[in-house]
Amino acid sequence: MRLAVILPSRGLVFSRTVAEVLREVRALGCDWDLFMAHSRPIPECFNEPIAEGMAWGATHFWLVEEDMALPPGILAERRASGAPIASADYPVQPGVMCVYRDDEGRVRHSGTGCLLAEREALAAELPFTTEWWYIITDAGKTWTRRRVSDSARDHVYGMHDIEFGMGLYRKGRPIHIIGTTAGQRRVVRPAAEKRNAEGWHDIDEMWR
Repeated sequence: MRLAVILPSRGLVFSRTVAEVLREVRALGCDWDLFMAHSRPIPECFNEPIAEGMAWGATHFWLVEEDMALPPGILAERRASGAPIASADYPVQPGVMCVYRDDEGRVRHSGTGCLLAEREALAAELPFTTEWWYIITDAGKTWTRRRVSDSARDHVYGMHDIEFGMGLYRKGRPIHIIGTTAGQRRVVRPAAEKRNAEGWHDIDEMWR
């Protein structure tokens, strides 16, 4: 196993997230390297470090977004699943998780905050794109794919993860979701400038 850790930062990363990534790869004991984006938008912040990992010769890619909270052993659990693409569920806002399933329990899509993929499986779905979105009707049963119009392009956030997951879903190879859930971090009080006593960020962690 030759693991490329992909950290698709748009400019900021939580320090605890970095510490947890290091804990997980060291525990796994494999050959690994870190590939990061710096102040790049979605989807370039994913595609560019993944391309670097491909050139490095990675056999597996672990995507960890900059605000994730990672329980101990979560990387090993993904590896043990044996799935070509495996992810963890995690909250995107309080009480709302990132995995969406159809009526039969198959995963339509999940977030890309903590996703492990084999090289061939990931390469077949690249590049990540924000060119598509989905209109959901019939109480969530019908998902209609539409290209994002030029007028709407500046108002789109994300969507790369939905198109990625839906592509796998359409092919009958949905993302595997492991049992452990991850968390997500957010700043609830920024550090006070030039004040030692309050010169640190107050960070909240969302879980299930």
